[in-house]
Amino acid sequence: MGSDRITTVSKEIQSLERTIVSKFDEVYNLEEEVEDFLAIYTDDIINLRLGFHEILVNAIEHGNNLNGQKEIEIEVIITEKHIRILISDQGKGFNWERHLSKSLDKDNFNERGRGIIIAKRVYDLIEYNNQGNQASLIKFR
Repeated sequence: MGSDRITTVSKEIQSLERTIVSKFDEVYNLEEEVEDFLAIYTDDIINLRLGFHEILVNAIEHGNNLNGQKEIEIEVIITEKHIRILISDQGKGFNWERHLSKSLDKDNFNERGRGIIIAKRVYDLIEYNNQGNQASLIKFR
């Protein structure tokens, strides 16, 4: 999906790559597959799935603007040190720095704008590429 990708160096143990179209009915099956894949590597699977769900839905809704012709690429990487989930959409990107600085409090608690905040509470680190169309969710092991 372009050359503006997030990269790290760590010994990879196992990985899973999937591509889905930007439709909400694709989300459940993908989440089930990712959950099954991660289950042997973490005891925190419920929370990891929640954070993954929030960023995946953001990619469909905001990144690809609900365009069912566009795709979302998912890569789950297990290393000795962490679990990393990359979610890439085909959108223009967004100002991720502004959203990463928000916290979950009564002033920010409404129906919209909580996805990144929730994911920040679940994962140890969230990074975006410069363009803002690829998220990297990291949970240290």
